[in-house]
Amino acid sequence: MSRSGYYRHVKVNDPGRIQPDFYLISKVREIHVLAKKKYGFRRMSEQLRAEGYEVGRYRARNLMMKAGVSVTCKKKFKRTADTISRSPRIYWIADSMLKSPIPFGVPTSHTFGRMRDGCI
Repeated sequence: MSRSGYYRHVKVNDPGRIQPDFYLISKVREIHVLAKKKYGFRRMSEQLRAEGYEVGRYRARNLMMKAGVSVTCKKKFKRTADTISRSPRIYWIADSMLKSPIPFGVPTSHTFGRMRDGCI
């Protein structure tokens, strides 16, 4: 076994040795909870720098991965055919068309004024 291989083995397998990023990982988890899981790696690196740690955004990204932390965002509402069909406005329009004294499809230019281009 080479000398460098021996010392690498001793360095990696030392049971009393603390990982160099141990404190930073715990700090990342603390910030993540305080920020309500909204900080990405750029804002995380800014927060760590504000607290006195010299951390760039890529190192913050790696620390977040090691800590098992990621951003959780509420998804935006996406209108689908199902949400449109359940809209109360649709029922109101359909109901008003059924209750109308003028039959549907009859030109109503005399009621509402001049028709444009022959369309209702």
